[in-house]
Amino acid sequence: MNSLDSLMRSISEAYDLHIKHMELIYDAVNKIFRITNDNDSLILKIFNKRDHSKQRISFERKITSYISSHQPNSINPILAKAQIEKTYLYENQFYYGILTRECTGNPYLKNAGALSDDYLFGQALFTLHHIPPPPFRNPKHDTSNVKHLISKLGSPNRSQKTIQLKEIIQTLHNDINLTTLSHTECMMRCISHGDAWPGNALYSSNACTLIDFEHTRISDPAFDVATFIWWLTGSEHTELEKLKSWKKFINGYGESIKQLINNSTPTLIKTNQLRSLIFLHNNIIINKEILEYAQHQTFHLLDKLTPHLKSEHLLEALWKK
Repeated sequence: MNSLDSLMRSISEAYDLHIKHMELIYDAVNKIFRITNDNDSLILKIFNKRDHSKQRISFERKITSYISSHQPNSINPILAKAQIEKTYLYENQFYYGILTRECTGNPYLKNAGALSDDYLFGQALFTLHHIPPPPFRNPKHDTSNVKHLISKLGSPNRSQKTIQLKEIIQTLHNDINLTTLSHTECMMRCISHGDAWPGNALYSSNACTLIDFEHTRISDPAFDVATFIWWLTGSEHTELEKLKSWKKFINGYGESIKQLINNSTPTLIKTNQLRSLIFLHNNIIINKEILEYAQHQTFHLLDKLTPHLKSEHLLEALWKK
């Protein structure tokens, strides 16, 4: 029995499903499978047990179930019949999994559909942020927390490029530590997606469904807005395209976005960059191109996001040549 057949059998037993077909559709650190049975098309996302605790996976299932109960246009997680998190073996590694019903929609395509995807994404984030906060607590580890992030910085190998990347990470971490207190200003509490870039959503002509809630927490919605700015800064858009995307995004979100851009925003943008670098360091074989891009992007942010930068000049400083 090969690895996929073995996993399919384990899923069938855990959820009491009659699986007709199962295929791997995304093969990276986490892996995503499409499952079809008599009535449904389902998505299984598995997380390496080495990097994800049972409590963390349980929280993601719990909070996505809560979101689904308040927002019909969202992913719908399914609990295994034993109602406990199950461990799966795939290609000689152990994983936890989350099974959901497959959402309809298309990946992010700039200017696709009747409405702009950026507008729809802003609208979906606004809706998420205004769901009443749930009564349960966050898990201990928080990937928007700088101390938690740096504590996960591993040592996968000692190649020269990995050592250089670690030095860039340390420079960025030191800079954030000098300004991190500003993040306490005007702190709000809501469901924050935690990885809010447009690739973590599916789009139709007039709707957007958020997906990938791995980093979701009850925290400051300003982090999601800063994540969008961080993503747009590093994208291949021209300056004009970035400004157009941003305008459509804030039109979708609405006037209340203004209070989420403040003196803490530069720190939150740099925190997103720190998370990205640590992910690269821990999971990706670093080559010359990756190192050069990481170095360029990091020092661009450090150069532009100075302590005296006013929020009204933020986007001009980041995006103008």
